Amino acid sequence: MTSDDGFSFQENSLFPPVADFLEYLILERNYSEKTVESYRLTLKRAVYELYNFYPEIRSWEDVTPVNIRKILRALENLNDPSKRMSGRSKAHFLSVLRSFHKFLRSKGRISNDFMLNIESPKFQPKLPEYLTEDQFSELIKLPPNPEPRDYRDNAIIELLFSSGLRVAEAVSLTLEDVDLEHGMLHVVGKGNKERYVPCGDYGIRALTRWYHVRDTYEPLCSNVFINRYGNPLTTRAVQIMIKKKGLENSLPVQVHPHKLRHSFATEMLRGGADIKVIQELMGHASTNTTGVYLHLDIGDLKKVYDNHHPLALKSGKNHGDNLNSEEDGTK
Repeated sequence: MTSDDGFSFQENSLFPPVADFLEYLILERNYSEKTVESYRLTLKRAVYELYNFYPEIRSWEDVTPVNIRKILRALENLNDPSKRMSGRSKAHFLSVLRSFHKFLRSKGRISNDFMLNIESPKFQPKLPEYLTEDQFSELIKLPPNPEPRDYRDNAIIELLFSSGLRVAEAVSLTLEDVDLEHGMLHVVGKGNKERYVPCGDYGIRALTRWYHVRDTYEPLCSNVFINRYGNPLTTRAVQIMIKKKGLENSLPVQVHPHKLRHSFATEMLRGGADIKVIQELMGHASTNTTGVYLHLDIGDLKKVYDNHHPLALKSGKNHGDNLNSEEDGTK
């Protein structure tokens, strides 16, 4: 890995536009702190590699596609194989650079196109892992003599699965965000985007049980989920809790909060929900993101089609047989 000893990111002449871009992501795009930090680190790496190979470059106006390709090759061919840029990392690197380039062009900072004809690598997206119904049932089992934390943890797991929440969204819920009478949650997601999602009968029941014992923790805040000191529960605490529960129940897969979110999307899709509905419930900005959950086997997709598509409903088996005949004829 290239060392950046003696390199000062903030003192480099390429840094000021980067700082403006990061501020733009925060103030105008409402990007999360985690996302902005990822962009910052990626652009810091790009600036360092440009400094390393082309110390004469003082402005982004001077950067060319040749320069970008040069630093990409360097990052893909580091001496230590474990530190070489993977296809997925390269795709992220180029995505950040494209966003930054678009920002510079829109602000009139540059007239050149240093991303011209630079294509992102094509790779098979990693399919999300999800829990089976039996595995989930094991995860939400309450012990014989439940303590307050057992009811709390059970409610969290139920919401992650029944509402498809991100763990950060779940721990951010306040009492005012929960409408138990109508079974709805007011959720503030990425970029402070608000949405309303149902929590289902099981979610309502789990929350009600937790509410009955929540005051034993002497709440110091209005967050739904609190620790034994009365403070908001952290995302890290939830991650540790869910992983521990998976181990305690000897589940054959490693369990983490996002796997419950994947399971929500999988079950919704299996039930025949429209992908745009799933997109809205999960708070995705684009159906492209939701599309990664389309990992059901052909049998599942065929069943959903047969149960919901008007042609399948009206034409029945004979129509399917005709389709198969036509398909065979085209091979």
